[in-house]
Amino acid sequence: MVGTELARPSSRWFRTGVETSDEAIVFADLEGVILSCNKAATRLYGFEDQELRGRHWAVLEPWWRQGEVTSLLDRVGRGEHVERFRTQRLSRSGDILTVLLAVAPVVDSHGRVVGVTAMARESADGPVDHHCHGDELRRAQRWFRAVVSHTAELILVSDSAFRILYTNPAARQMFGDAVTRDTRTLGELVHPDDWDQVTAVQRQLLGAAWGEASFGARLVGADGAVRTFQVVVTNRLDDPAVGGLVYNARDVSELEGVMTQLSDLFDSVTMAIARTVEQRDPYTAGHQRHVAQLAEAMAAELGLSESERRGVWVAASIHDIGKISVPADVLTRPGRLSTHEFDLIRRHPQIGADIADSIPFPWPVAEMVLQHHERLNGSGYPVGLTGDAIGVGARIIAVADVVEAIASHRPYRPSLGLDAALTEVARRDGRFDPAVAATCLRVFSSGFAFA
Repeated sequence: MVGTELARPSSRWFRTGVETSDEAIVFADLEGVILSCNKAATRLYGFEDQELRGRHWAVLEPWWRQGEVTSLLDRVGRGEHVERFRTQRLSRSGDILTVLLAVAPVVDSHGRVVGVTAMARESADGPVDHHCHGDELRRAQRWFRAVVSHTAELILVSDSAFRILYTNPAARQMFGDAVTRDTRTLGELVHPDDWDQVTAVQRQLLGAAWGEASFGARLVGADGAVRTFQVVVTNRLDDPAVGGLVYNARDVSELEGVMTQLSDLFDSVTMAIARTVEQRDPYTAGHQRHVAQLAEAMAAELGLSESERRGVWVAASIHDIGKISVPADVLTRPGRLSTHEFDLIRRHPQIGADIADSIPFPWPVAEMVLQHHERLNGSGYPVGLTGDAIGVGARIIAVADVVEAIASHRPYRPSLGLDAALTEVARRDGRFDPAVAATCLRVFSSGFAFA
């Protein structure tokens, strides 16, 4: 009830006087929540009346004057009239305004203080009444302008509905000066394909007071250009001096291009390692490449993340690298191998793992290489692992390896065909993970073919 009285004074002449005054007048309750303001206030501060309503008066307070609004509310709450003094206020665009401010209590018919009237008019720069003096204040202003106004990073503030409330010069340069004036939403700035993931992060953040999150997203400039940014968003909705979500966005478009080049280089090196083995064993040329294709498709079908799928692809591409230690005549011999020769073959997972372990892969490549001949029932090699001791990546590669080997020609036998290969891995004899084997069958029934 009090808020209604303050926001809409009943006297017509009073309302007319307030609206036609050259003074920027803001009405707030004793908690500092803004109830209304006049047209001069919207011109001075850059906010529309409806934008300020419900927000704390401290939204107009620069950070280096933090606490001044609280002090004024305390004084006025005790019935004190604060005589006009020079201070500073923050506009919606981030400009620093030097103003002459007077604050007076609003009282009801019983003489009780029920609110605050703040009257301001812009003033020429001069001494500002503040706890810090001259040089200190000027240093604070220079720091603020250097960090916020001259940073290359985009700084934006939105409300809980993601309407843009503030943008720094870097953001206005990308999105245009109208981005705040027209109260655009963040959704209009984010590439449509990225909006769902951005929304998910923000919704999660709204439920965590003072929380922080980061995400990558493509933003669309006023000229239609699309660039990739790494964004850190901080929840400051409960901060009376901010009252919004604060976004700091760093352009990583060029870095993304460099990472793409490095990724391509990494793929080339991986394939070069794989071809090292195939040069010594022409009968199995392309085997690792085919296993990698199938293993990656199975990993995707199983729902592994993009990073996990990539790790499986890398390990599958070099899973036989340990065969570089096996004499070429043993690898290509068409007849039955001796016990000694077969022991040499059985060592290749360990040797391959030792080679992979010397490379700082971001995935457990060495483990997958070591385990790709292990079987769930303990009948595999080189260790005889069982059950959960065998990683998911190795289980995938094991199935892909057997399918490709049976379906392809070998020195000691002709191809047995794809049907025989799928039948072999689908047998429930305890060797292969049933879920992985079933996934392999689904992948082929969906049209997969070795390229």
